[in-house]
Amino acid sequence: MPGEDEGLDVTDLILLLLHAHAHSAQGRIPPEIHGSTRLQKLLFLAVNEMPGPSGLGDVAKSLGFRPYHYGPFSERVEDSVAFLESMKLVEVTRVGRGSLMERLEQWEASHPFEVSDESQAIYRLTRDGVAVADKLKAMAGHRTWEFLCRMVKKYGGMRLGELLFFVYDKYPEMATRSRLKPGS
Repeated sequence: MPGEDEGLDVTDLILLLLHAHAHSAQGRIPPEIHGSTRLQKLLFLAVNEMPGPSGLGDVAKSLGFRPYHYGPFSERVEDSVAFLESMKLVEVTRVGRGSLMERLEQWEASHPFEVSDESQAIYRLTRDGVAVADKLKAMAGHRTWEFLCRMVKKYGGMRLGELLFFVYDKYPEMATRSRLKPGS
């Protein structure tokens, strides 16, 4: 019998992470993921923090995270989100400055810097996305699902600056091209 999380790919992990995020929010964090930088870092942590042997190792290789302006970055994430959006499984709302952006910034209360001056993307599952993610949750197995939920509870509520510097601290090789430096 194959391992419980074998066969997952990048799009599956994105759907599962968004589902775990909504499931774990419980009013203390937004039920959707705010910002592509946050999405990238949560996916990076998911594939790097999963304990023991895991099918997520294959996903990690295919993501090919590399150091970039705000730590680990993968073009595959952007491409996969665009695909999921075209399949109507993920809704991406792009917001600029204004009342909605002000509400989003309340969730990021007092973060020390702006990652994007222009807009922010908000990622959430559609109704069809939830249905697919429920099936993936069963395929991925209890261990993977519980890990993603614990990970979201641990990192999902961090202010963006805290999350970035946590990643920089733990994975310094991913901060080599960063525009931000601890203490700046």
